[in-house]
Formats: sequence, structure tokens, C-alpha cells
Amino acid sequence: MSRPLLEQLDRTATELTSVARSATVATALAAALGTAACLVLIDWLGRFNDPGLRWLFTGTLVAATAAAARYAWRRWRPIDANRLGVAQRLQTIRPELGSRLASAVEFAESDADDHAAGSAELRRAVVLGATQDADELPYREVVDRTPRRRAVRWLAASVAALAAFGLANPSALSSGLFRLAAPWADAPWPREVALRVVDPPTTLARGARFEATVVNQRGVAPADTRIEYRFPRDGERSARDESAPAQLVGDRAVATRESVQRSFAYRFAGGDDDTMAWIELAVLDPPVAESLSLTAKPPSYSGLPATTSSGPLRALAGSVVTLEGESDKALETASIVLPGAEPAGLLFRETGKDDPRGFEAIAWTAEPTAASATYEVRLTGVEGVTGVEGPHRYEVLADTPPALEWESSAPEVVVTSRALVPLKGTATDNLAIRRIEAEWSPTSEEGAEPARFTITESSEEPPQRDSLTGEDERAIAYDWDLDELGLEPGDELIVALVATDYRPAEGRTAEPRRVVVVSDEHYRARLAEAQSRLLGQVQQALAAQREANDATRSLGVDTRGVDSVGRAEIDRLTSIEYQQREASAAVDEPTTGAAAQAKRLLEDLRRSRLDADDLQTQLSAAGEALGRLAKNELPSARSDLASARRAARRSDAGEAEAKGEFTKRLGEAYTQQNGAVDRLEQVAELLTSWADYQRFAGEAAALEELQRDLAGEAQRQAAATASKLMVSPTQAEREQLITRQAEAGRRFDKLRQAMKKLLVSQPDDSQSAAAQSVGDALAEADDANVSGRQRDAARDLARGKLGSASQRQEAAADGLQSMVEALRQRATTDPEELARRLNEEKQKLAELQEQVEALKQRPDTRSTRAAREQTGQRAERLGRRLERLTAPQAAESASQGGQQASGQQGGQPQQQLAQAQESFKQAQREIDERLDELENQRTQRLLDQLTARIGEYIERQATVLDQTLGLANLRDAKRVRRGAGALAVDELDLADELSGFAEQLAKRAVFELALSGAAGQAESAAERLNQARVDRRTQRHETAALARLKQIEDVLRQEQEDRQQQEQNGGGGGGEGQGGQPKPPSPIDVAELKMLRLMQLEVLDETDAYEADTAAARRSRQPLPPDWEAAGRDLAGRQRRLAELALELSERDNDPEAEAPPE
Repeated sequence: MSRPLLEQLDRTATELTSVARSATVATALAAALGTAACLVLIDWLGRFNDPGLRWLFTGTLVAATAAAARYAWRRWRPIDANRLGVAQRLQTIRPELGSRLASAVEFAESDADDHAAGSAELRRAVVLGATQDADELPYREVVDRTPRRRAVRWLAASVAALAAFGLANPSALSSGLFRLAAPWADAPWPREVALRVVDPPTTLARGARFEATVVNQRGVAPADTRIEYRFPRDGERSARDESAPAQLVGDRAVATRESVQRSFAYRFAGGDDDTMAWIELAVLDPPVAESLSLTAKPPSYSGLPATTSSGPLRALAGSVVTLEGESDKALETASIVLPGAEPAGLLFRETGKDDPRGFEAIAWTAEPTAASATYEVRLTGVEGVTGVEGPHRYEVLADTPPALEWESSAPEVVVTSRALVPLKGTATDNLAIRRIEAEWSPTSEEGAEPARFTITESSEEPPQRDSLTGEDERAIAYDWDLDELGLEPGDELIVALVATDYRPAEGRTAEPRRVVVVSDEHYRARLAEAQSRLLGQVQQALAAQREANDATRSLGVDTRGVDSVGRAEIDRLTSIEYQQREASAAVDEPTTGAAAQAKRLLEDLRRSRLDADDLQTQLSAAGEALGRLAKNELPSARSDLASARRAARRSDAGEAEAKGEFTKRLGEAYTQQNGAVDRLEQVAELLTSWADYQRFAGEAAALEELQRDLAGEAQRQAAATASKLMVSPTQAEREQLITRQAEAGRRFDKLRQAMKKLLVSQPDDSQSAAAQSVGDALAEADDANVSGRQRDAARDLARGKLGSASQRQEAAADGLQSMVEALRQRATTDPEELARRLNEEKQKLAELQEQVEALKQRPDTRSTRAAREQTGQRAERLGRRLERLTAPQAAESASQGGQQASGQQGGQPQQQLAQAQESFKQAQREIDERLDELENQRTQRLLDQLTARIGEYIERQATVLDQTLGLANLRDAKRVRRGAGALAVDELDLADELSGFAEQLAKRAVFELALSGAAGQAESAAERLNQARVDRRTQRHETAALARLKQIEDVLRQEQEDRQQQEQNGGGGGGEGQGGQPKPPSPIDVAELKMLRLMQLEVLDETDAYEADTAAARRSRQPLPPDWEAAGRDLAGRQRRLAELALELSERDNDPEAEAPPE
């Protein structure tokens, strides 16, 4: 057999043995190291100090290692680790070998002369065949390395565990391994907790509170820190041990024990520290104060007597307090602890005994403290035990300034200039009030010293008091007469109530009261609003009383003829009582009831000192009626209903006679309720006569606002429907708009019917202004066809014609606005709106003239007279509208024309109609005059604004010119360009502002031309500055703009002087001159003429310069400048415009329409 085959088999057998032995060693080591790691970890976590446990751990390690070694020893030498075993393993891997390889191994190892082994040639043949296949055999697959790899992994895991433990806590690993290796050695685990008592108490007063604090010298006190007590045997009490958890406070632990009565030993344990030595605590009897006395002497101003206390102290701040006392034992120290202060030592005093027992304190001044403050006296005996006297209440009350409150929470009082202002409130002081004053000052004199006057004053000496209990409370009720101050409407006063005590300390109301002085008319309007609220309260009470009446009557009918009253009827009666209380509260509630409101309203009217006897009579009657109602019918009705309820309960219980009493009491209650209804109806009727007009105006104003909102919504939906960029309205939105429009129409029809009903209810000879305003409002609504426009708008909305509907809605809103103005007898104050409305009335006057002309052509029949009557009424209504539109002269002429047209002034019909036409023409001229006045007012406001700004404009233009001149001298083109750009921006800003004024003064063409000319020069200069041109031409534009601004300034200053002079002479430019002369021109017209003259002189100067330059160029035969023709055309255009303006001014001043009409 070949030697290589045998050698390969030998090597494989050797490798089998090596792998088995290495796996055995690795397994034993892994078991030993892993067991050691687990035991060290358990020992470290448990920190066991019991020697038996240590020997147990060591034995466990040895046993585990031995068991693992024994288990692994089976593989120490595999039984098939030889040639034959390897061959057999190879045959197992390669079944096709059969038993040839094993046979070859046996034949190779047999002796050649061994005839029992068979033929030598046969054996050589088998060996030779096996040798030939030897190189292809899988020798490596024979060796199974899996056990070794597994053992190595376990070994690696054990080593990693030990390494991790060692990295985390090297000392713990080394200590743990040492403890395992030498269980007999003294090697305890090092403690993590080392407890130490901070200043351990060794003595304690009997009955006192024991407290000890322990800290961990190596960190934070453990959570399981506890205190252990050991009580020795004491007489009949046996020895015992106790344990209690300590309370963690921050990084330390605190143990307490209340009311300690016997001595004990104590120690702390926690964490791994339970080795603290016991600390003995001796409990001794502490010193006790046999006597203790505190004396408080209050300040002299308080009027309080001195007080003495043996414990609790209640004193006034500023009191002088003294303390003295005596202990039952000799004292080492004594101290007192006051709130918010460190302990203060007490002095010892003589008591006639050998040892110091008496003590006293130096007098101190009491300072304010909290109500829960306490003090205590600490007495320390010679044995070192401290006894505490207290804690006792220590309440020192501050002497606060007086507190004042207004009776009413309203921050503002509106009065007339001669009213009596009620100053009502309450002043409170904890001791006594010395003086109460009122402090006031006008708001217009900010920073001035306020004035004062005294309301009430007490004696100079403070009143004597027995104690601090109780307060001094004063009611303040003072009528302040404003008539002596000479106030005017518009003045405002700030008033505060001020109180002074005997300290003296001053207190005042937290919020001052504002007193607003208004005109009599304004105050009457406020009274009217208050009357409206009173009427609403009366109507609420009337509605509630009627409901209670109906319920009482219904209950009486339902219980008529029955033998007894049941539970259901009693419940109904209880509900009626509640309704009656509600009705009564609306009248007699002390604050918000109608009777209280009427009383306050009458009082306000009395204090206002208005000359309004009728109103005072009306309010007095209403107040008296409500007062009688609150005293008579209402309480009687409540009492009768309560009696009826009691009788009903008796009847329900079976009492036969109770039913009759129930019926009687219920009838009496119904009678009283009817009386209450009658009286409330009388009061409501008394207050309703004027309230209806205010209600009509409010409802019309609300409808106007609603109608305009609907018009805006219709416009929005129309725009959304037409635009592709907006979301189209939904069907729900359209239906909602239609519904709201229908509701607006319904509300208007209801309002119109109510107004007509009111007019019908008026007496035929009634000529009151209120009734006339209602009639005018109805006529305005009819003229504007408000109802018809609302119906048409609703119809258009239903058909989807949103644009048309919006226009009709706006027209309806305008008609409602006219109604509101007629009801409130006032119109807008906006000049532009006034001018627009006056132009509309002027057109209506023209229509009236056409109607009058048509009437002149008709015969004098009944229908003609009716038409004249209707035309006269329209003219009179138009006159009242003109009155509201601040055109009284035109209103008078229109009213006169209406009377003439209707034939009220007598004479022939044709003559009266002709006179009416002349009156209407006169009214038109007066409207034109009023329009001119409004335009002049608007122009004057603009000129005043321009006058206030013109100086700034001149300064800005002069600055631009100076800086342009400075830039012209620079050689740095970059700086010139940057500076010129900034100047161009300034010039454009100035030009924009001047152009704005020019646009607003477009109707005053001269000023418009002057301002636009200055703006044009500034724009031209800005254009050249943007090109960084700072040459003479740019400077010429800037100089021209500056000159024009100075001209405007001169003219405006002269105009202001002329206007002031004219106002001083009386007249202000309005009306005709004296002696029938035409009225003088207004200051604005004169200013325009002066401005025109200055611009004409400017054009003349430029024309002379232009002609001179032209002549010089022709004489020198030099070519004319390129812009010569353009400059000439510009001068010609400016001259032509000035001529047109001069002609316009001449025509305006000589307008024949402006002259006085012939008599």
C-alpha cells in the first residue's frame, strides 16, 4: 500500500483527536468563565456578606466547571481516531467505495507472510486499487468541527460578558473574582451608601417634635432610607424597637416624631448601609412660662385704648408693644420670634430668685402682617432644652386709607351747564373719617391743580373706640351746583371723591367721574331716549300682566262648578303666581323697574333745571301712577293669588269650605290684575304719543340699512354671475336674497300702515311738528315709490335680473333715507352730499313750475283746484326738505309758492299761479346761492389746507434749487448723477402734491392753473434731473416753480387777511350790500383776480424777454435757438388761457342772475 495514503489517514486521525480535545477544553473553560460571570454579577447585585453564601458560590463554580469538564471528557479521544476509523468514515461519505478502503487498510497493516489474511496477490491488488483513488477522497469532510466551533462561541460569549462587566465596573469584577477564588478571605463589598446624621440631636424637650436629618456622604440619600428607634425598658413600659421611613427632601432624608414623651436611641439605615451606631436621645422637661404678658399701645390718632394679652395679639400698625414674663426654671437664653424676622434675644430681669427666670423685651413698633401670622417665645434652660411658648396669633392691622365708591357704575354724567350734579357714593375707613371732599378739574386744563370743596367734615379730635372691630361708613349724597361755574356746552370736568382720616391718610374713588356739559337741546334728546326705555319697560310689564290676567281668568272659568280643586289646577295657579311676580318685578323692582326708572328720570329732569314743565308734568303723572301700582294693585294681586293657592291645597286635601275661599280669592286677584292692566295702559298711552315717532325713525333707518345691504348683495351676485373668475352664487343664496327682499317689503308696508294709522288717530286740527314730520315721511315714501320699487326688485330677483334689481333696491334705499330725514328733521352735513341733494330739489322746483304753467292753461274747475291743492302740498313739502338741507331762504320761497299755488293767499287764480312761478324762480336762485356758498366753503377749506402747506412747499422747492446749484459746481459725474436722482424724486413728490390740490380746485380755474403750472415746472425739472442735467435750463424750471409758489403764498395770505377783515366788518361776504347795492365779491374771487394778475405779469415779463432775445439774435444774425418756436407757442397758449380766465371772472362778477331781483 502506498505510504501517502497511510500518512493522509494518519493526519486525518490526528486532526480528529485535536478538534475533539480543543472542543473539550473550550467547553470546560466556557462553563467555568460563564458560571463565574453569573456568580460575580449575583454577588455584586446582592452584595452578600454571609460567608456561607460565599462558600456556596465558590462550590457552585467548581461543581459547574467539573460537570462541564466531565461532560466534555467523552470527546477527549474519539474511538475512531485511527486509520481504520478514518477509512470507515470515508466509506460512509462515499458509499460507492463499499468496504474496499477499510479492507485495504487492514491488508496494508497485515503481515505479508500472514496466510490467514488471504492471498498476497489479492491483498496487493486491493491495496493498489485503494491507493489509486486516494487522491480524490474527501479527507476534510471526515473531521466534524461543529462541536469545536460551538464551544468556541460559548467561550467567546463568556469572555465578552466578563470583559463588559470589567469595563463597566473593573473594581467590582476584580472584587467578585477574588471573593469566588478565596471565600475564606475577609473581602466585603465596598458600600455605596455612607449615612451620616447632621448635627444629631441628643436632648429634646418633653412633648416637643423630634427631627433628625441624614445625608449620604457618597451622593443622594437612598429612597429606602429609614429611621430605627430603640426604646429602653421604662417602668411598666417594656423595651421595643420601631422603624419608620424617612422623608426625602432634596438630596437628604428627614425623620420626624411628634410629641416625644420618653428617651430613646435612634439610627438610620438605607441602601447597603445598616451599620450606623445607635445615638442616644435624652427627653427632658423644658422651661415653661409661668406668666406672659404683651401690652400694645395704639397711636393717639386712632382713639383706641391700650390692650394687654397673655397670648394672641391683635393690634393696629404703629402700636408700641412690650413683653414680659417669668419661667418655671432657670434660663440660659430667651428669645422671641416675630413674623418675618430673625429670633430676637430677650433681657433677663430681677425676680427675687437666685437663678435667672424673668425675661422682658425691648419695646418695638408693630408692623402690618398677614392675618395668619404668629409669634413664639423660646426659652432655653441650663440643661440645653428649649421650650416654646406658642405659637400665638400675631395680627397687626394696617391703617388703610379710606375707601370710596361711587353709587353708580356709569363712568360719565351728562348734564346741562346749570344742573345740580348728584355726587353719591360711600366712604369707608377702618377707624374714622375726618373729612370728605370733591376734587374736580376741567379736562381742557391738563396739568392744572384741581380744585376742591368740602362735602362733610367731622370734629378735629378723633372719636374714641373700644376696639378695632367695626368700620366707619359714611353715605355721600351731595348736589353740586354747576350754575356758579359759568360752564358752556362742550366743557368737560373730571370729578373724584376724596376722604381723609385722622392719620391723616387720603383715599379717593378708583375711577374719576367725567361730567360732560351739553346744550339743552342735546339733554332733551337724551331725556327722550330715556323715556323710550321707560316706555319699553312699561310695555313689557303690561304684556306680562296681561298674560297673568288671561291665565287667572282661564283658571277661574275651568274651576267654576267643580267641587274641589285638583293637583293640576294648583300647578296652574303656581305658574300664575310666577307670571304675576314677573309682571310686578317689571314695575316695582328697586333698580330696573319702571317705577324706579320714572323716578330717576324725573329726578334727572329736576336736577337739569330745564324749562320743561310739560315734560315734568307728564313724567310726574307716569311716576305717580307707577308708584301707586307698585304699592296697591300689584302686591294685592300677589297676596290674593297666594291665599288662593293655600285654599286650593286645603280643598285638594278634602276641606269643603276651602273651594269657596279659593274662588273668592281668585276673583279678587283677577280684579286687582285688571286694575293693574288699566293703570299700565294709561301710563303706556301717556308715554307712547311721542315714542311712536322715534320708533318710526329707527325702523326706517334699519330698513334703509337693510335695503342697501340687499342692493350690495345683488350687485355681488350679478358680478359673480357675469364673471368667469368668481364663484357663481348658489341657488340657496339667490333664494335667501329673494326672501330677505320680500321681508324688507313686508316690514316697510307694516311701517307705512302704522304711520298712516297714527296720522288718522290725530285730531283733525292737530298741527304738531311730529305729526307733520310723519306726514312728510309718508309723502317722501310715496314720491320715491319705495313700496313699488321693492316689489319690482323682488320680481327682478325672482327672474334673475340681478342688475336691474340692484338699481331698484338702491332707489328704494334713497327713498327710505328721505323718510328718515323727514322723521328726524335733519339731513346730511356733508357739503358734497348737500350740493347733490340741492340740485335734485332744484330739478323738482323746475317740475313744479311746469305743473303751475300747465295749471294756468286749465279752467277753474273742481279738479283744477284739487290739482292746485296737491301742487301746493308738494311745494310745502319741498320747502321743508330745503329747510333740512340748510337752505332756509329757498325753503321759505318754496313754501310761499306752495301757498300761492294752492290759493291760500287769496286773489285771482291766474295771478296766484303767476306769483307761485315767481316764488319758485326765486327759490331756484336762492338754491344757486346756497350751492355757491357750499362750493365756496369747500374751496375755502382747500385753500386753508393749502395755506397751511404752502410754506413747506416753498421750503422744499428752495432746497431743491440750492442743491441743484451745488451739484452744478461739482466735477464728479458720479456724485452729480446720484444727487440729481434724489432731487428728481423730491421734485416728483412735490409735483404730485401740487397736482392733487389742482384737481380738487378744478372749479376755481385760476388756482387750478397756478398750481398745475407750478407742478408742471417741477415735473420738467424732475425729468431733466433724472438725466443728471443740472444746467441753467433745469435751474430755470426750478426757479419758475419756486416763483409761482411764492405768488400763491402771497395771494393766499392776502385772501386770509381780506376774509378776516370782512368778518370783522360783519357779513362775511353774504347777502346784498347796504343801500340795495349788489353784494361784494367773495375773498376767493378777489384772490383769483390777484392770482390772475400775477400770472399775467409773469407772462408779460417772459414775453419781453422772448422778444428781446429774438431781436438780439436777428441783429447779430445768429441762428435762433431750436426751441424758439415752441417757446413762442407756449407763451401764446398761456396768454390765451389767461384771457379766457379773465373773461370768465368778468362774466361771473357781472352775472345778472346774481343781482337782486326787482321788487
